[in-house]
Amino acid sequence: MKVKINGSVSEGALKTILDKQSKKVDVIDEFCKKHKINDFSYSDAELEYETIKKTNTKQSNKNKHQVEVRSDEK
Repeated sequence: MKVKINGSVSEGALKTILDKQSKKVDVIDEFCKKHKINDFSYSDAELEYETIKKTNTKQSNKNKHQVEVRSDEK
């Protein structure tokens, strides 16, 4: 999350702004989860937010090379 504030603001105003932006992020995350959206980007005058969910990929056993060891018995 990237919040852009131009100018000088008081501590109380900063807390209010960050709470407001946090609520926007919660709404975006809930929407993406509900609609199964993996990549989403949002930008307005105060907030830039991007969410990218990584999918877990498991390597299957059939892709692994198997080595057979033979002994020469004579």
